[in-house]
Amino acid sequence: MITVTLDTQRSKDQLNLLALPPKKRQRLVWRAAENLRIAAKSNIQKQQDWNGRSWAPRKHGRRKMLMGMRKLIVITEKPQQNLAKLRFEGGAYGVHPGIVAGAHQAGHTYKVNHVSRLKVKPQGSGKDMASTKRQARKLRELGFKRPGKRKGTYRSASIGWITENINYAQAGLLIKKLKGDPRKTNWDVTLPARPFLGANTKQREQAFARALQSINYGWDVNKQEMKRK
Repeated sequence: MITVTLDTQRSKDQLNLLALPPKKRQRLVWRAAENLRIAAKSNIQKQQDWNGRSWAPRKHGRRKMLMGMRKLIVITEKPQQNLAKLRFEGGAYGVHPGIVAGAHQAGHTYKVNHVSRLKVKPQGSGKDMASTKRQARKLRELGFKRPGKRKGTYRSASIGWITENINYAQAGLLIKKLKGDPRKTNWDVTLPARPFLGANTKQREQAFARALQSINYGWDVNKQEMKRK
């Protein structure tokens, strides 16, 4: 969540915002919050933080992250306090979207055990499901070979052969055996920080400058101040 409010002392000196009617002031705060909401959605689209630094990439795959979160950012107003907040609402994450956003915003480490891990695996024992391409690539990486045509011989196994002839459960057991790792009952999973909701000082000033112009109180705002970073 991010809070947008008027810096009344600074505003009084530079923009005389306190002279605005209450509804105008709240309109200004809301529009500034809307500008920051748009910026947050843009950060998600670009997979970066508000300073332009790229997020840590996915461990597996290349699909963009948190894209569904863009539609869940909403604005809550508190007119009496000249305040607006960006928060999260809706979605189908199974938990409040604000929890998901917070975990990505700041990073999070959580514990996983064997029982909880089973809940996110494909339904069933895995014996009636084909192995995945990811499992097949891992088996090849670990040096797995399939039986050759002649008895006692072995040959390299293609990804296609593995997915067609080895089921999901078998592939999992083979990977564990080839890796030689002791079976873990619990382990830590670290989610790297991927911040998107926020703004530096310049961006906050630009958000208010654009908001001022939008309510026709931007007579003393230079166009250079309105330019997006």
